Amino acid sequence: MKTSRFVCAAMAALMAVSTAASVTGSADGFADDVNAAVTVVGDGESSEKGYDEADWEAFRDRYRNDWCIDEDEEDDLGITDDGLIYHRNVPDGCIEVVDYIGKGEELIIPKKIEGMTVTKIKNIGFEGEKYGFSNLKTIKTLKIEAKIETMGSTFYGCSELEKVVLPDGLKSISDYDYYAGLFDYCVAFSDCPKLKEVYIPDSLTFVQGACFEDTPWLEAREKEEGLVIIGKCLLSGRQAEGKVVIPSDVEWVCAHAFYDNDKMTSLVIPASVGHEYTEDQIFSDCTALTKITYKNGCEYALEYTNKKSTPNLKKVILPPSFTKEATKNSVFFNKKPTYYYYKGTPAAAVLESKKYSYAKKSLLPGKTKSIKAVGKSKSVTVKWTSVSIATGYQVQISSDKAFKSNVTKKTIADKTKIRYTFKKLTSGKRYYVRMRTYKTLSGRKYYGNYTKTRAVTVK
Repeated sequence: MKTSRFVCAAMAALMAVSTAASVTGSADGFADDVNAAVTVVGDGESSEKGYDEADWEAFRDRYRNDWCIDEDEEDDLGITDDGLIYHRNVPDGCIEVVDYIGKGEELIIPKKIEGMTVTKIKNIGFEGEKYGFSNLKTIKTLKIEAKIETMGSTFYGCSELEKVVLPDGLKSISDYDYYAGLFDYCVAFSDCPKLKEVYIPDSLTFVQGACFEDTPWLEAREKEEGLVIIGKCLLSGRQAEGKVVIPSDVEWVCAHAFYDNDKMTSLVIPASVGHEYTEDQIFSDCTALTKITYKNGCEYALEYTNKKSTPNLKKVILPPSFTKEATKNSVFFNKKPTYYYYKGTPAAAVLESKKYSYAKKSLLPGKTKSIKAVGKSKSVTVKWTSVSIATGYQVQISSDKAFKSNVTKKTIADKTKIRYTFKKLTSGKRYYVRMRTYKTLSGRKYYGNYTKTRAVTVK
């Protein structure tokens, strides 16, 4: 078969490069020796391989069928002597490693193959088809020597993986859908139940999704640190307790960051977390959480949640930096809490829609703290305490206790004014007084609740 002859011939040329890239001294505990180099005999078949030829043939058949390619295009595939499959036809004449069918306990992804630089590691999954390096059953150690800058969902579910060394120069671990303009759910090393040791380079500043979830390495860091931060990303805070303040240099909060945390009572989110795209289920099952505060500078809520996920959430404080759309969404994610808005928050969009009518009460200035009514000669003077966030007040007086008839209303546009006198009343008659605050948003008045009714007799 054309491809087999090409690949086997390439193995002989690759022998020196592969050995030089793989047999290196290591200060991180990796073995110095790797699988034996390929020995070419007879018609070019290898006498020693770290993989089964039948597996290689099966992979090529599946690759051809899934991608609808012919044998000439299949020549872009190659395989190293230890079973690392790679693809040559990538931009800039570089190499993408595609899969691993070897049986070794140690996997090294080299800097170069066939003299070409390795720049990509293929993600798992393609419309349900398994590619990438997920669910490997043999490897215990992984060392990536390739000078890659980003990687995505790659080594998910590797049941025996114990140790990982990520390369210096790696900048991000994330899955970004270019066409949708959204981040997919990254599971780079998730569900690796024996992974206890991970080397994180200083260059790594962005992680996304649940890329280390269900690993002993992450669980140990959660217990030790409370907030697990990589670069500018909060990877996890599932063991954080009490009032939790996310550091001011954190720019991204990963999926499941506080999932199932039953010890966190309040959370402060800094202005630096101001991105539009957010992760999934950040607050799921945070049963002790009572308060969330977004600092001014945030523009979007971290996620949509519900009463079941945060049953004790009573207060959410939103800053004026929130957009109108974000304000609506923030109110919408849970109907139970009271939403407090800093002065200047664009809340009008919420109030002007009947769909969000349940939010009105929390957006209004509420009642005055006290109201007094004093009867004088043919007059009643009403006094109250000011409400700083109110636009003004409406004071009412009536001879009808139910305020269904004979009602006189006075609107006070000056919120600093704290008294008003109703005149030309009937001496000896009993009157009833009440008042309410109002707030003007986008030229429209929104009224708070009435105070208790005060009874007073005119002299």
